[in-house]
Amino acid sequence: GDFYPLTKPVYNEEGFAGWQLNKDGNGFAVIFRRQNCTEDEFTVMFNGVDENAEYILTISDEDRKNTTSNATGKELSGGYKVCLPKVRTSVVIEYRKNK
Repeated sequence: GDFYPLTKPVYNEEGFAGWQLNKDGNGFAVIFRRQNCTEDEFTVMFNGVDENAEYILTISDEDRKNTTSNATGKELSGGYKVCLPKVRTSVVIEYRKNK
């Protein structure tokens, strides 16, 4: 599949870090809120999604709580917001085409 960095490679603790893996229009993104990050919201700009397709999202947070929602490819590539209210936490967003 394809690997996409979602943030610039920095080595300080003051922002978010994120990566996306995509294969055939399906995949996942991992977002980390670092220790000194003052923002609690990050906008994921998904790569390699079909803007005309519907996607099922499974979002897994630090508490291992999974939520499921739907989004269009256009919404995903245009910017999907995630909120991480606590520092040193992460979220995994799995996306797959709804067939």
